[in-house]
Amino acid sequence: MIRIDSMRLQLPAGFEGRADGIARLVGESLTQRAPERSVQVKSASVGPVNVERQASDRQIAAMIAASIRREVGV
Repeated sequence: MIRIDSMRLQLPAGFEGRADGIARLVGESLTQRAPERSVQVKSASVGPVNVERQASDRQIAAMIAASIRREVGV
């Protein structure tokens, strides 16, 4: 199970209208690939994720979720 108490995404200019959808999809993406082992992390910081402006919200969320998984080791 993955539980996120809070998440702050900093998206580039022009993505303001997409932020809520991307954040929701990041949560969904993390839930779909829940870790097989238990990991507790107080905080994690993920560096910039390079995406193309024409990428879908789902594609962007998947890339952000992959970065989060790498950072926390799941």
